[in-house]
Amino acid sequence: MANIQRLFPKIKNKTPHKAHALPINKGVSQEDDSQYFKRQSKLGSGITTEQILGLQRTIGNQSVMRLLDNSSEIALPESENQKRKSDDRRSSAQISFSSKVINRQIFIQRKKYKNIDKMWADVAPNLELAEIKKIISKDQELITAYQDLVDNIQFMRFKYQKSRQPEAEIAPKNDKTQRYIINYGKMEDQIDTYRDPVRFVGAILHEMMHIAAAKQYATNVPPGKQNLGHLANMHLPMPQGIVGPQDQGLADNQTEEVKKQMDTMSVNWQHLLGLSQSDLNLGILNKDQQDVIQKRVSYAENTAAMAHYDTVLVDLLFYLQAEGVQDSESYKFANQMLGEANKRRKAGAGAVKDLTPTQNQII
Repeated sequence: MANIQRLFPKIKNKTPHKAHALPINKGVSQEDDSQYFKRQSKLGSGITTEQILGLQRTIGNQSVMRLLDNSSEIALPESENQKRKSDDRRSSAQISFSSKVINRQIFIQRKKYKNIDKMWADVAPNLELAEIKKIISKDQELITAYQDLVDNIQFMRFKYQKSRQPEAEIAPKNDKTQRYIINYGKMEDQIDTYRDPVRFVGAILHEMMHIAAAKQYATNVPPGKQNLGHLANMHLPMPQGIVGPQDQGLADNQTEEVKKQMDTMSVNWQHLLGLSQSDLNLGILNKDQQDVIQKRVSYAENTAAMAHYDTVLVDLLFYLQAEGVQDSESYKFANQMLGEANKRRKAGAGAVKDLTPTQNQII
């Protein structure tokens, strides 16, 4: 506990999460939200957000912003307003959008990065980048997974939405760029779990791994809004037969393979859960730590399970490393699970392996 509080110094007048103190990076100044959302326009209710973005591409973002600096109001197209209200219902906190005003955030949406350090500076400006890397650097499997995120950041775009829980979209925005959107809100705007700095960073790593896995695994499922199979954390055979609209992009032979590998994933998850209970009983893990493992395992097995193996493992191992419980059997097995996934992802072939010990081995 002391280690993580030293890594992430406290912010005054904030209520810290019970597990980790809220961080601040004094070397990076965060943009003032009140100024951030003040820029509005008199361009009239007829203009659409697509036209504004087109104008940006034509004359440049700075020119558009100078134009907007001297204006006061722009109507929000009804379809865009409806979409935002739908997005709000999926977020972890209520967000109020005016039906008459569109804020400046549209002008920085879908930002792409070549340098992951710059991404962290924008997405988590109050966090100490050096300390994020320090946690990762203590575990070889986290290092390997993180490098895969670095190598695939070109396929990611980060879209800021105030208070939005980190969430990657299932398909790239268009076939030409093959870039996937990762929606996010700042850590300080989150509620509950993701106000914790370690859990917030873990969530970003998790969403980035969705895209890295989609690019590295040979799922043989094309990207599409209904094609969850494209994000499967496993290699799949070439499709045989017809793929129906409700089949998540999977042919029958692929569905059978998914079931087999998901069964193996479940065996590993359940073994990890059992180890966490044993570690709790022995006093190696505390109740909060065991509760995180239990909830992450439950999420991995019950929410789009085929796409939540590598993804959950990277956020869970980051959390356990930050907690300093490397000597627990839970940590060791989670590390082994991520190590197997890393090798399989990089190899471009192979099925998920059952990592549980045989009856002759002592846990």
